Parts: sequence; C-alpha cells; structure tokens
Amino acid sequence: MLSGAAVERVGNNQVRTGRIFCFFIVAGLALGCGSSRSAGLSAAVRGSRAPVGHLALTNRNGERLAALWAARRGKRPEFPIGSGDVLQVSVPGLHEFRERTVRVTEDGDISLPLLGTMHVAGLSEDGVREKLVKRLGEYMYHPQVDLFVKTFSSRQAAVLGEVRTPGMYTLNGPADTIREMIQRAGGIRHTGAQEVLLTPAALTTAGEGAETGSSDRTSVRNVGFTEPALPSAGANAAGKTNEASLGTGSAHRLFYHDGALTPLVIDLSPGSHDERYMEMPVIPGDTIYVPRAGDVTVVGWVYTPKVIPITPGLTVFGAVSAAGGPLYAADMTSVKVFRQDGKGRPMVIKVNLDKVKEREAPDMPVQANDVVQVGYSTLRIPGYAVYYAMQGIFMWAPITMVTAGVP
Repeated sequence: MLSGAAVERVGNNQVRTGRIFCFFIVAGLALGCGSSRSAGLSAAVRGSRAPVGHLALTNRNGERLAALWAARRGKRPEFPIGSGDVLQVSVPGLHEFRERTVRVTEDGDISLPLLGTMHVAGLSEDGVREKLVKRLGEYMYHPQVDLFVKTFSSRQAAVLGEVRTPGMYTLNGPADTIREMIQRAGGIRHTGAQEVLLTPAALTTAGEGAETGSSDRTSVRNVGFTEPALPSAGANAAGKTNEASLGTGSAHRLFYHDGALTPLVIDLSPGSHDERYMEMPVIPGDTIYVPRAGDVTVVGWVYTPKVIPITPGLTVFGAVSAAGGPLYAADMTSVKVFRQDGKGRPMVIKVNLDKVKEREAPDMPVQANDVVQVGYSTLRIPGYAVYYAMQGIFMWAPITMVTAGVP
C-alpha cells in the first residue's frame, strides 16, 4: 500500500506530466495546422506545375477528330498488300503455281517462277491478281489466277497503355474500329484514364496518289483518306461546324506539329460527345494508347495523407476516405481541391463533404494531379487538444509511476 507522501509525489508528477504534455500537444497542433496548410499549398503549387492533361495540350482537337472521322468514314478502301504479308497463288494448269506460297519482302517484292521479281506493296488483292494475270499472259492464254492472303503481317495497329494485353494486333479489315481493337486487347484496365489517344498512320490524300496505286512504291500506311467535306455533325473546338476538307495542305496543318504527327484525344468522360469516335475505323500503322488515369494527393487533417491512384469513378469524398478519413478537428464543410483549368492555370474548388455525405450536394470526380486539402475547424481544435492530452495522461501515467519508484 502506498504511503501518503508517495501518493502525493505520484499525483504531482502526473499533473506536471499532463501539463507538459498538453503544452506540447497544443504547440504541436498549432505548428501542425500551419505545416498542414503550408504543405497543402506547396503540394498544390507542385500540382499546378505538373504536366497538364492531354485534353489541355491538344489544340483544335475537336476539329481534328471531325476531319479524320469524315475522311475515314467517307471511303473505306481495301487494305493494300504490304511487307511481311504471306500470299498463296494458284494457277490451274501450271504445276509451279499449285498453291504456291510466297512472302512479301521488306522492299515490297515477291519472287515467283517464270515471272521473276514483282513489286506488289501498296496494291490491293485485285491489283496483285491483275498484275499476275498480265505477266502470265506472256506464257499462256487467259490465265486464271487464284490469290489468297494467308497472313496480314503489314496490317497491324498498336494498342498500348492501360489495356490488359498491350501489343500489335492484325486488322481483319477496314471495318475494325478503335473500340473493337481495345476489346481485342482485353479492354481498359481500372487504372486507365477516361480518354483514348489515337496517333493516326501517316496522312496522305487521294490527290497525292496514295490510294490509286499509280505509284509503284506507295506505302501501306497511306490508305483510308479521301477529301470529303466535314459532316454537319462535325464541330471544331469552339463548337462551330467546320466545312473544311482534308486537303493536301490542311491535313498537314491539322495533324502535324514540327514535322511529327500529334495524337488526337477521344474524351470518354461523362458529358463528353466524343463517344462516337470510338467507332472510327482503324488503319494499318495507327497507334491507340490508353493513358494512366494519374494520381490525386490528399493532405491536411486526414489520418494518412497520401498519393492515391485514380480509378474510374473516384470522387473527392472517396479520395478522403482512401486517406483514412477526416480527423476530429477536420472541417469537412470546406474541403479545397487545387486543380488546373483547361489552359493550365491553377484554380481552387471548394466542396462541402458534409452535404455530400447527407446527399444534399453532388460529389465531384477527381482529376489527374488534383490536390485535395482538408482544413481544420477552429471550433474543434480545443476539443481535439483536450482529447489528445487525456490520451497522453493515460499513456504516460504508468511510465511516470515507474520513474517515481511506485511499484
């Protein structure tokens, strides 16, 4: 049993320890408030300097999409023969041409008995057949040529990024669309953004002789383009109908920057009107890229401030919850979201998560590079300090008793 002096010593030590602990708690809270605010603001500044999204970087994106859509939907030619394709040639009556298999070389040539080397790259199947008939006509009357393409190695498009099985995929024909190619790649992963980047194959027009086969050395990439006027549904970035066409000069101005093709962005976010462009035909040489959705940073009065990968449907409320939820002193009525506008300028959006929780206000989806800052309520700070002070007393009391010599 403790003596009166020992009990008094223990009580004094506990009071003194509690006061010291409360002092440090209150001081720490004051510093924490300032540091959390400064950390949030510095993170917001870092976020505002981060690269902006693809939509903000793409100029005249709507006009470019409409132009490409009109060109590819206008005339849908048969894909030409290209390097790597495997052809099967049969000619009744000629033993040398009984289901003869030949591969198109890198130069676009094939070699056959009697006929020697022929250049076939850039020609359609009918074009190759006609060329074979013409050559065989030198050796026989009215030759019958059966031509079958066994492998379409040249008819490939890349599907990359946040899809389940990225890689090169062979097109079945001009009817293959962006949506179908992404489905063949396993679909978009949950970490994928709500946008698709299309880098089209090299652009030429019918006026340049790309589709007519007039040049014996046309590229397999130069297909699928005519010069139609844009459809009435096509609108430019300002929302106005553009009646320009994909002419020789306009195609270069619309799609090239510093001599390189720039990606077109298909926005799939709610409220966008770009969904129809997922039905755009794909041609050989196209690159379809699904970017990563990005991250959102949650700072301030939450249990575990962190950087959170964005998944489809992630909102401000969900991001705060993923960071452990708000602390007792958090002010959920004025949560700040630091973001960039369409021109890359920083902006601040306030969200009342208390109303969101009660379904009195809509939640807001987060975007890549967002910084969510949960501030504190001045009315709750004293209670928060007392709570942690009491926790400190109960935590440190046994240690105090041991150091005071109390068994």
